[in-house]
Amino acid sequence: MRKVFSTITVIALVLLVSQVVYAGGFGIKGGVNFANLSTLDDEELEAFGINLVTKTGGIFGFFYSFDLNRNFAIQPEVYYSQKGTQSSGSMNLFGVPIVYSLSINLDYIEIPILFKYKFPAQKINFALFAGPYVALKARAEGTFTVAGSGYEESEDLDLEEVKSTDFGLTFGADAAYKIGKGCIIIDLRYSLGLVEIADGSDAKNSAFTLMLGFAFK
Repeated sequence: MRKVFSTITVIALVLLVSQVVYAGGFGIKGGVNFANLSTLDDEELEAFGINLVTKTGGIFGFFYSFDLNRNFAIQPEVYYSQKGTQSSGSMNLFGVPIVYSLSINLDYIEIPILFKYKFPAQKINFALFAGPYVALKARAEGTFTVAGSGYEESEDLDLEEVKSTDFGLTFGADAAYKIGKGCIIIDLRYSLGLVEIADGSDAKNSAFTLMLGFAFK
């Protein structure tokens, strides 16, 4: 956790100093992740009747846009991002029907560096962006619950093997509506993890994200 706060402090100082040097805009964003774990082990899970599905989680943070010229910009960002996956359903275990629920919660301090191409207009600016991200683990927890006729049992999962860092690519588009000295932003993106979240596992993070934000010019 000390590493997470140290990283945030350094980034915040860099962005603060950069406001004196570069033209651009500082802003905040928040929204929802539709996250899942892409994995090559789906066949093993499906053998037990377990299918991983999308899990919703929050995301919020701030950004600073370095405007290089009329069309190009570099935009570093910092978010608290909730990812993971979940599953629920029913199965037969040794001939006994049971229902189950699985929830895996993976929270990160996520730091994308985006390269943007903007389409300037008088009132609404559209932009396409892509770039890498690095994420620092803030929380890794899981719960597995089973219930049958007359009983229910819940167990906390040990997720200590989840790596402390994640790395991947982010790409998407946004629209900025000018209002006063700032603009309201709608941001739609997809993040694709490029590394396994834990040793000995093929699972990787992925998420569609929808955010609403405001940029101060």
